Amino acid sequence: MDVSAVIIKLQGLHAAITGITTAPTAMPGALNTADLPCVLVYPGEAKHEKTWDTGKREDRTFLVLVYVKPIGQGQGVDEGFQECLPFFERFSDVYQAKTNRIVDDRTWHEMVVEWDSGVRANLTLHGSPGGQAHWGIEWRLRIWKKVGNV
Repeated sequence: MDVSAVIIKLQGLHAAITGITTAPTAMPGALNTADLPCVLVYPGEAKHEKTWDTGKREDRTFLVLVYVKPIGQGQGVDEGFQECLPFFERFSDVYQAKTNRIVDDRTWHEMVVEWDSGVRANLTLHGSPGGQAHWGIEWRLRIWKKVGNV
């Protein structure tokens, strides 16, 4: 399963989380309020190695950004902050479920949550400086992929 297939699988999991409005597999050019909360997945760095059994292993980091509400919208500062809180348990439950292990043909994937950022008040689309800041959460996942004798 290649990186784009993993993103599609992750976004399928995210789209099913209560309260998530959009989890697109294509990167949007803008975040519209009607699309929030929105989840985007960015593939990060990876470590590649050969395994003892003539296979190969890849440990790749995926950054999951949950954009909840633009800063400055809502009733006071606390509204956007409060809207982030339920997502900690909802995402954690999905990530920790045993059913999220991916096995297809001779490829095995396992997902580990490395950390979440806590509530952030500075998420901008694609990290663009000067862009609209959002309340949100960042999750860092590590997905192990082993190809060969699984």
